[in-house]
Amino acid sequence: AAGIPSSKLRRTHLKAHPRFVPPSTRPHDGIFRIVYVGRVDPTKGVPLLVRAFSRLVVPQVKLILVGGWSSRAMRTFMENWMDHDPRISVRPGDPLPVLQTADVFVNPSCEDGFGYAPMEALACGVPVIVTEDTGMKEHVVEGENGYVLPTGNGKALLDQLRTLYHEWAAARP
Repeated sequence: AAGIPSSKLRRTHLKAHPRFVPPSTRPHDGIFRIVYVGRVDPTKGVPLLVRAFSRLVVPQVKLILVGGWSSRAMRTFMENWMDHDPRISVRPGDPLPVLQTADVFVNPSCEDGFGYAPMEALACGVPVIVTEDTGMKEHVVEGENGYVLPTGNGKALLDQLRTLYHEWAAARP
């Protein structure tokens, strides 16, 4: 339609690396794991996630962030929250081992195109929570492999985490 010959067009299908697969077993230690992977940064929605998580008052739950600090200020922010809430941790390194123990993956970004981290979570069989202002919403089938929430809505995020926790707890023996 723009006058470019079709012979010059190449469609690229973005997908997770083949090493991202569901684990043979998930931990059965009674801990509900919420995981975020990416740059620990305000534009990625990390402060919103941390604040929502801090209001999730349920037993045996952890928030694990895998990634690096975007700034000293963000590092200070996170260290203060981790001092306040020991259920929160930040780890560097390979996200695969953490994703394979996750019960839900949260990508609360304010804006993103295609997100490899949420796609890797889906490839590992982990349901995802993404925001409306990301390209990942196109890969989420509501209630089947994840949930799409309004961007910046901490209450909606808390409510969804609470619902998923209670569904997880009810399914435990």
